[in-house]
Amino acid sequence: MTLKDFADIIGHMDIPARYNHWDATKELPPDPYIEYTETYTENFGADDQVYQGVQHIDLFLFTRTKNRAAEQEVERVLNLNKIFWDKTETYLEDEKIYQILYEVSIWLTRSDSD
Repeated sequence: MTLKDFADIIGHMDIPARYNHWDATKELPPDPYIEYTETYTENFGADDQVYQGVQHIDLFLFTRTKNRAAEQEVERVLNLNKIFWDKTETYLEDEKIYQILYEVSIWLTRSDSD
């Protein structure tokens, strides 16, 4: 999978999504909405080089109220595309919003890791 493939998968959900952050000069979309970002790599090495690239991505789902349907949509799409995930939920008191974190890992294709 490439990073573009992952972005395309997220882009086909019925939930607005942006890489890293929404433009602070514009109004946020109505919730739910998604932000995702690359966090770190955990590559496999062989013969003194990267043999297989693994990119870790944090996908944040934001909702004003507990929205299990939005969570199920994210989980359905990740599962359908065989993307392993772990989930953590936090309520951001200052912003009065739920932040659901999906930590995912994608195995990069050779064209991405070269």
